[in-house]
Amino acid sequence: MIFRKSSCTGNSQDHLINYSNVPLSLLSYCKKRQEEEGNKMSEIEFSKDEKEIIGKKIQLYFSEELDQDIGQFDASFLLDFIAEEIGPYFYNRGLYDAQVVLEERVETIKDAIYEIQKPTLFLR
Repeated sequence: MIFRKSSCTGNSQDHLINYSNVPLSLLSYCKKRQEEEGNKMSEIEFSKDEKEIIGKKIQLYFSEELDQDIGQFDASFLLDFIAEEIGPYFYNRGLYDAQVVLEERVETIKDAIYEIQKPTLFLR
């Protein structure tokens, strides 16, 4: 997968990094640096009801797709793992998608402002 990041701390710039080609030692370094500097991503926390619903969905998936029965504890443990280790990828993708939407909206506003400008001898 390709994500837009300029450094380990997640400062957004127009630099693309293909994480599948990044050595694990560098990824470990980046993770350690993020922890030291304080990760700005909110913790992914679910309410008790949400955990119960998601846990049941995990159990159903294992039962129907993998022909394995897992208990609520195992499903909850898997949910915690997914939230901690995989959740940041979904979180970042959501941020990038939101950024694209905002950039499109800003362009629309810029166009609207340009349309209402009065003609002058000064050109920008």
